[in-house]
Amino acid sequence: MQTKMSRGNHGWTLVELLVVVGILALLVSLLLPALSAAKELAGIVKVQAELKGISTALEMYALDNSSSFPPERTWCSIGMAEHSCQLPRELAQGDYLPSAGARQERYVDMNDVFNPGFTYKYKSPGIGMHNEAADFKGMWIPDAFPGDSPDGDPLTLPRRKYDNNTTPVGDDGQIIRSPIAYALWSVGPGYDAAKPAPTMAPVARSSWYRGRGDNGVIPLLALTNGELVTYAR
Repeated sequence: MQTKMSRGNHGWTLVELLVVVGILALLVSLLLPALSAAKELAGIVKVQAELKGISTALEMYALDNSSSFPPERTWCSIGMAEHSCQLPRELAQGDYLPSAGARQERYVDMNDVFNPGFTYKYKSPGIGMHNEAADFKGMWIPDAFPGDSPDGDPLTLPRRKYDNNTTPVGDDGQIIRSPIAYALWSVGPGYDAAKPAPTMAPVARSSWYRGRGDNGVIPLLALTNGELVTYAR
């Protein structure tokens, strides 16, 4: 007497297995963009929190150093140029931020979320360092700042360079001081080392990150009046 086999006795057929795999692949393809967007947003939130922490460290440094901020450093030599505008080593040497390296050459041990191996960026108008030699460091600021348009063309944007020592000069012949004490920024989730940085970054709003696929920066700008101008989605 023959016994009729139930479905559970013969397992999966090849066709059924391929259908299941296809459904799983479809579900994954639908979920990946959402997961990627969530990961990117989490990275931006972390950047904003860390930039605020660095800002606090800079203010603590200024309190201990006659209201002066550490110098901005740039390089043009091969192997160092990409480290230009890194977080100032004084913040590590003074224990304001985590440090690494030999004690006599301590540097900030805090990587940009979107650029591992490199710190967040820092600029401050005034006397800084270029190739370890004293130099005037300027910052290009739109005339309409902080109300400049996020859609403005940075190449034609009316702006002036402020270095607090030589430029710009007012009608009375006096140096006009920068309205920005310092700028901090992340290169942003769309950063590509092979592409040039956005023009007028990080000050002009048109250089700020606008959404997925964009290569804009995520800034924190400290004004001389004590206010902070930060990126907002």
